[in-house]
Amino acid sequence: MKKIAIIFSAILLSVVIVGLYSCAKKDTTTQYKTSGKVINSTWRPVANADVKLTKSGESTPKYTTKTNSSGEYNFNNVDNGSYDMVISAPGYNSTSKYFVADKDVSNEDQTLLGDANITGSVLDSQTGYGLANATVGFNRDPSQTTNDNAELLVITDESGNFNISEGPTGGFTGLIEAEGYFTRKVEDVGFVDGDNDLDPQTLVQQPNEGEMRIILTWGEVPYDLDSHLSGPSPTGRFHVYYSDPTYGDTVNLDVDDVSSYGPETITISSFVNGMYRYSIHNYSEQSITGGEEIYQSPAIVEVYDYTSLIKSYTAPPFTGNGNTWRVFELNFSGTSYSIV
Repeated sequence: MKKIAIIFSAILLSVVIVGLYSCAKKDTTTQYKTSGKVINSTWRPVANADVKLTKSGESTPKYTTKTNSSGEYNFNNVDNGSYDMVISAPGYNSTSKYFVADKDVSNEDQTLLGDANITGSVLDSQTGYGLANATVGFNRDPSQTTNDNAELLVITDESGNFNISEGPTGGFTGLIEAEGYFTRKVEDVGFVDGDNDLDPQTLVQQPNEGEMRIILTWGEVPYDLDSHLSGPSPTGRFHVYYSDPTYGDTVNLDVDDVSSYGPETITISSFVNGMYRYSIHNYSEQSITGGEEIYQSPAIVEVYDYTSLIKSYTAPPFTGNGNTWRVFELNFSGTSYSIV
């Protein structure tokens, strides 16, 4: 009987030891979930950022993943222990965080910062002044047509200015939006380390049905380009420009800019049959070589109806004498027109 009791006690002790060993082994291999989100200085998600977990004391990452389009990352099977998390993305400085995986963790947002400081302004085509509350977005994907997925996003202040501090470097496409205005796409925008002061951009207010709007913009030099529009009148031809800015209630020089960049804006409210001619004169340089500055500026003319941009012109190379660029002629007949 004593022998049986001793054997039973030994078996029971073995079971307890095995159980304790199993529990201890299970604790050391417990795995946890770790998740979070990566944003930038404009509070926008950073997609495709690399997120790496390296166990403390080791040099090779044990777990790696990338953020999704919403900037989110997830690790589902992280072994118990302490880790260094390193987050990096093109154009940004990498950032690191120490954490202990001893439970499921949803980390606070991690912010990636860059070395580019970006400033710019948005102008109203109808006033020439800054446009408040315009949305300015920058995306690395040039095919984007809205700011829904913009990597950088900012709103202009009451003076039409915007500023992005500690943004990423690299190549971007800009989109500028505001209610009642045509969206402007700005291609090949490059951000480098340090200050990036962008040229002013003009948003064009949508004209009414039946109207046409002509917008002239250019660079810092020359400081003053002038728009000239002539067209049919009962007594011959009218001529709208800075000295005579209106023709009845049908044609108006909305903005006459004299301090670089533009815009200069002419709105045609209604047409009569005949030929309209639009030209640009370099008021800043009235010599026979003034046309060269129009080309070098470079001057750009855009023509809009109430639906969209219908024509765009870039100043051609200067090949002769003069300080004028004859941009286009519009022939109107009945209810239709052609632009040449």
